[in-house]
Amino acid sequence: MVSLKQWQIINVSLGIVAVLLGVHFVGVDLPSAGEARAAVIWGEPLCVVQYDGEYTELQDMARCCLEARQQLQCVPVSKTLSSGTVQWSCQTGKRTVEYLLNSKAYYSCRGLPIWGGR
Repeated sequence: MVSLKQWQIINVSLGIVAVLLGVHFVGVDLPSAGEARAAVIWGEPLCVVQYDGEYTELQDMARCCLEARQQLQCVPVSKTLSSGTVQWSCQTGKRTVEYLLNSKAYYSCRGLPIWGGR
């Protein structure tokens, strides 16, 4: 036989699940797992500098992160280059230096103190 206290615990648990399902169905995005997605992105970090139509791969990731952080904005893009595919573009404006990063590089940079991470 189930006691009154056990029924209360079951009802509260079901209520929490119902609220979470309701929020999900309405379309509200709940916070993600933070920086956990950087750990599951396969491949090597890639940083490419683009200026005046020339693309140069930057091997120094610390410098890439610093320079990308100094740009006005980083926006999602999808570009396939000879050195790989990039998903992020960091730049100050049109006709300026553009830093192109793949997701592995971007989320690695986001975890550094210069980005306000960790």
